[in-house]
Order: sequence, then structure tokens, then C-alpha cells
Amino acid sequence: MLTYLWKFKKENLLLLAIIIFWVISNVMSSLSLTWMLDSLIKSKWDSFVFWSVIDILCWGGYSIFQIWKDSLKEKLCQEEVNLIRNDLLDSLISHSYAGNSHHSKDEYNSWLINDMNLLKDNGFNQLYSAIESIITVLFNAFAIIYFHWLLLAVSILMTALVYFLPKIFENNIAQETEAVSSDLTVALNRTSDYLSGFNIFFHNNQTAYFKNRILADFSTVVKSKVKLARSSSTANSLSLMSSVVAQVIIFMVTGYLVIKGKSLRGLFSQLPI
Repeated sequence: MLTYLWKFKKENLLLLAIIIFWVISNVMSSLSLTWMLDSLIKSKWDSFVFWSVIDILCWGGYSIFQIWKDSLKEKLCQEEVNLIRNDLLDSLISHSYAGNSHHSKDEYNSWLINDMNLLKDNGFNQLYSAIESIITVLFNAFAIIYFHWLLLAVSILMTALVYFLPKIFENNIAQETEAVSSDLTVALNRTSDYLSGFNIFFHNNQTAYFKNRILADFSTVVKSKVKLARSSSTANSLSLMSSVVAQVIIFMVTGYLVIKGKSLRGLFSQLPI
């Protein structure tokens, strides 16, 4: 995967820069809310208006960078996957010329379509999402230490919890993704073979067997896809639950600091998770 990322290094560096500005816009928006509240408490109207305008500009920038980021990320994912398709086709051509191709055309068809879609969703997209999360955590860490070092320490621990807890299902999801790919290949190969010999089934009154055999393969595909969806949903739900727990813990620490008089106003507007 890194090989294909490197072949689009300029575009990926641009995406990284966009992600950084996207995160900075979000962090500055949160900080501006804190300074808005501080200005209200101190009855400084000019300062309040200034930070209100800054907050609006930050959200505007955040929205623009969001659109730019998502569009470029999708473009890169598609181009990187297409580059892998190009290498697969080169492999097919070279092996065919050499007369030693050990894979059927249907297998190549499955790789070019099914496997590439899985690679895009569970490979490149997941990688870019992980980069976004890491950059978000880093910039939020710089922002939150402005209030109190204890909040930074707790935030790092909670971020580690949110990140590593879903990893429990990572191997399982990888295996089930591979199973889906394998079942799809089998179903595609069988369907192609049976459709090619449909006339034989028809003239021998074996159309019921023809239909049931094809549907049986797709039933296997359905089962493997459901298992993958269940594991992915479980991992996502666990991630969401851990995120909520982390936010509650940070609120509790923030409340403790406020009650003890060790923190500034507006802590609640800056949460890293």
C-alpha cells in the first residue's frame, strides 16, 4: 500500500496539509468560544464581537476544508486503486504471453472489482481516517494544555482507550473481509460457468438445480457479508461507547478542576475526542 501512496506523494502531501488546516480551523473555533465566554464575563463587547467573527470564519474555513479534503481523499483512493488494477492487468498480460497463468479470467475479474472495492473501503480510506484522527489528537493536545496539564494527560489516556479498544476486532474483520472476497470469487466463477452451460441444463430439465446451485453460492456470500457487517458494527459501537465514556471522564476531571479553582472558565468548550 505504501508503494502506491508514494506514487501520489505530491497529492498526498497536499491532502495532509488540507487535513492540518481542517483540524486547526476546528480547534480555533473551540478556543474562540472560550474567549467569547471570557469576554462576556468581563463585559468586553468589542472583544466578544471580535471572537464571534473569528468563530464564524473558523467554521467557514472548516466547511471549505472539509469539502476539499473529502473530494481529494476520494480522488486519491480511486486513483490508487486504479493503479493496482493496472498492475493486475499487466500481470495478466505478462503471464498470458509466458503461458504460465495459474488464475482464471473470472478470478482476475473478481480482483479488479470486488477486491479493489474492499481495499478502497478497508484499506486506503481507513488509513486516511487514522491520519485524520492522529492529527486531530495532536492539535487538540496543544490546545487543551492551554487550560491545564492534567486535562492533557487524561485526554491522552482517553484517546488511547478510544483508539486501541476497537483494535480487538481488527484481525477478525480482516479475516472476514478476506472470506467475503473468497466467497464472491467462488460465486462469480460458478455463475459464469453455469450461465455458459445454461442450454445443457435447460435441455436436460435441470433448470431448478441450475438456479438453486447459483443461489446457494450467493447465500454463502450473504452469510459472510452479514458476519463482516456484524463485526464492523460491533467495533464501531464499541468505539462510540468508549468515546462517550472518555468524554464523560474528561467532563468529570474538568468539573473537579473548576470546583477546586485550578482551571479557567470555558474548559467545557474544548474537548479532544
